[in-house]
Amino acid sequence: MSVPSSTLRLPFLIQAFLFEGALAGVGFLLAFGTGIAPFAGASLSWRVALISGAATLPLLAVFLLCRRYPVGPLRPIQELLDTLLGPYLAACGVVDLLLLAAVVGISEEILFRGVAQPWLVGALGEIGGLLAASLLFGLAHAITPTYAVLAGLAGLYLGICPRLLGGYNLYIPALSHGLYDLAAFLLIRADVRRRVA
Repeated sequence: MSVPSSTLRLPFLIQAFLFEGALAGVGFLLAFGTGIAPFAGASLSWRVALISGAATLPLLAVFLLCRRYPVGPLRPIQELLDTLLGPYLAACGVVDLLLLAAVVGISEEILFRGVAQPWLVGALGEIGGLLAASLLFGLAHAITPTYAVLAGLAGLYLGICPRLLGGYNLYIPALSHGLYDLAAFLLIRADVRRRVA
């Protein structure tokens, strides 16, 4: 593996921001069409930030375990992440990855937990809607069958997060998702840079 090229950085970031921005756009179009307001009742506070940070820890623990012990079907996931995503992440700076993680967390949560889940809950009930939204989240991340299952379980977990403080606060899964992605991006980046050093 060669040293990550800085020429990878800008095209990667542009494509990632456009893709994630499109997801948010789809989310807002669906919100408009269904009458769902993704951030209705959501509020941001220090308490929400602390709960979100704590909610990130189980996701991060699973990620670390999967990276530390890439056995069976976990090995292809690690190899795909390292070879397909690793060089791009390694070419990025910390601020790049912070912005990318924020955009991913917000965009995907608007679509999946902000619009799809409430709409599906309205159609299928609380449990059915939660499971259906989690299934959609898993399918949207189906780079391997195992990754789709893990993403679906993460979606189930993130789908429970908006209710942690009562009501339905989309900021909790959005912050948790963004923090998790930032940590994962930085760990993959560090691994790739260490191997090419």
